[in-house]
Amino acid sequence: MSSACVNAFGSLVSYRSSSTLLMLGGHKSRLDLCNTSSNNMKPLKIVPMHNNNTGPLRATVLSYSTETSTQNEPRQTLEYHPTIWDENLIESIHSPYADGVFNTRIEELRVEVKHLFGQSYDLAADLELVDKIQRLGLAYHFSEEIDNVLAKVYTEGIESLRGLNDNALCFRLLRQNGYNVSSDVFNKFRDEKGFMKCLADDAKGLLSLYEAAHLAIPEENILDEAKEFSTEHLRKLLIKDKNSSIVELIKQSLEAPLHCLMPRIAARNYIDFYEKEETKSSCLLELAKLDFNVVQALHQKEVKELSRWWEDLGLAKKTTFFRDRLFESYFWASQIAPEPKFSKFRIINTKFALIATVVDDFYDLYGSIEEARIFTSAIRSWDVKAMETLPDDLKMCYLSWLNFANETMYDILKTYGWEAAQIFKPEWVCLCESHLKQAEWLHEGYTPSLEEYLHNDLVFGGLTIPVHAYYFVEENLTEETLDWRKKAYQISYLSALIVRLTDDLAPSEVMRLIVKCFQTNCRK
Repeated sequence: MSSACVNAFGSLVSYRSSSTLLMLGGHKSRLDLCNTSSNNMKPLKIVPMHNNNTGPLRATVLSYSTETSTQNEPRQTLEYHPTIWDENLIESIHSPYADGVFNTRIEELRVEVKHLFGQSYDLAADLELVDKIQRLGLAYHFSEEIDNVLAKVYTEGIESLRGLNDNALCFRLLRQNGYNVSSDVFNKFRDEKGFMKCLADDAKGLLSLYEAAHLAIPEENILDEAKEFSTEHLRKLLIKDKNSSIVELIKQSLEAPLHCLMPRIAARNYIDFYEKEETKSSCLLELAKLDFNVVQALHQKEVKELSRWWEDLGLAKKTTFFRDRLFESYFWASQIAPEPKFSKFRIINTKFALIATVVDDFYDLYGSIEEARIFTSAIRSWDVKAMETLPDDLKMCYLSWLNFANETMYDILKTYGWEAAQIFKPEWVCLCESHLKQAEWLHEGYTPSLEEYLHNDLVFGGLTIPVHAYYFVEENLTEETLDWRKKAYQISYLSALIVRLTDDLAPSEVMRLIVKCFQTNCRK
């Protein structure tokens, strides 16, 4: 898993600093309301953010032999930096916003905000409200109201809107919410030379156009032109008008558009911006602050639960060849689905990511080719007795995997009443067989084609994550929707492709294999 992410300003930051901000409740993280925050809380003691060794990761060869190996093969490992998260630090996390203390006030504010919808017969004003609610991270509170606004504007037609900002905002909101809307709506702002020069000083309109242009589909030339036009003139506006209230938003968007941001970080930064707006709604702002703090408190509670589970599992103490990344794994899950109702998803996928990381590092570097084959055979058998064939340092890894998979399937049986082994077992086996194939390629010095590599990684192994996501995010599972491959295969495949290629940017032996794949295909 990559150790970096993009924050709301678009710059690369470590998961460690971002997750500290969002989950440990640093001074810029929690949003204090009048008379609602505790002033007596002791500051958390933060462990050092980086280890002292700042040099590059180095491969280390260890002498090792097991009864199951036919040869005394040297091992390769990477000197991964140890986890920086202290268990006592995690247990010391406390938030005054936990345990439903503010639920009554949140419900009162939700009612007030709902009254803001429909106060005006102006569709553009409703679209602005929807945009603010989504940026503040509150969309899940008002899904019905947002759907009604978008359905209305889609029915009445985007053509009724005037001005670049209203058209671009409407286009973006409709398209990102699944409506089939044509980019031809921007033709009214173009002449024979392209986008009209009179738009060059419309900062708000240009920013909306820039954000909308990032939702282009292939061969949508007008949006490619819109992105180029808006980028050029937004940069000029930054130089010309440095004191405008919208300048900060322009800077953020030019570095990372809304479409590329992680929701909780984006919401945290937009709350600061919205608070400075003269036309802000006090009830909307208070709800945004309360909601952020309450959701953060829930995330902190989940991290505590996961930390205890990981500690009790004992893998990090007994086995040392893998990356111990509890916080990073949780942060990833929390940005995919941050809403409170997806708590089960975040916990299950964090556990999956932790155990899958152990297995990934075993196949990538630590295990001999013979051990990789034996481990894969054990996974195929799905039998605790298969532990007897494994070396000691893999027995805990295998049993942890088996227990997690069975607990996950039991959870689905308890919740939905159907047996999930027919879904999960094949995916877990495919994941290990995919790892084994890569290990064999490296062992044999074979360079696959790019098509071979992606087929092995995605079709056979790369869809395990979407499988876990589907069954813990899908809210209305029925007999017809149980087979995720029929319902969500294409979107899962494309998502896995993005994750796979992004993750492979990290340095590893497998990455060097991928580079060879690309080079081979380029020469062809």
